[in-house]
Amino acid sequence: MTPGDEERIDQLRAAWMRGESARPLIEELIRLKRMVEAGALARLTLASDECQDREMFEHLLEQTGCPPPGWTEALVAFSRIPTLENWDSLMRFTPDNVFYHRTRNAIRLLRRLGTDPNALFRCATWYGTTPDAFELVQSGEVHPDTVVARAQMAPSGARALWLGMAAEAAFAQGDDLGTVRLLKRAYGEATEMIGPEISARSIREKANSNLQVMLDKIGIPRFE
Repeated sequence: MTPGDEERIDQLRAAWMRGESARPLIEELIRLKRMVEAGALARLTLASDECQDREMFEHLLEQTGCPPPGWTEALVAFSRIPTLENWDSLMRFTPDNVFYHRTRNAIRLLRRLGTDPNALFRCATWYGTTPDAFELVQSGEVHPDTVVARAQMAPSGARALWLGMAAEAAFAQGDDLGTVRLLKRAYGEATEMIGPEISARSIREKANSNLQVMLDKIGIPRFE
């Protein structure tokens, strides 16, 4: 990247901060292959209730994953038969430098296409997890047992993370007893490096008073 490119980015960023459209900045970031920044800004824009021309910003976000020709059509076909085998066929030849972005963007589009959420969760977390997997769980659309099954596939040192996510799935479906049971199990699997704190904190922030007391009784921190 040249000094002129950096100056151009600074100008476009300043214009965006003044309230102008984020489109020119995102397009320039994509041109310069700064996909992390482009993707973050596109997602931020789409998250705003004031976002105009959502279709255009969805298209820009999709470009951060450098999709091959026919990618959208392939995702539409996958949404009809969302198996692990078909997911592997989709993602097998994805370059490492865009794998994360393409995975996140695929999950986003597949949700919009109405793909079975449990099948989508299994596929989307086959290689690991992303913020979109947490969002899928927090939507209440994924059954806790689906997440527990994923935890059982994980290395023992990482199971606490997945079990915490399973507790979030139970919480999203209004199952307080399941939430407590799964969080207790998650903390039982925690290691010095990996625990269920992300999920525990999220649940604490949203829990009603009765659930707060139940969590206190099993020793879940309040994170205050």
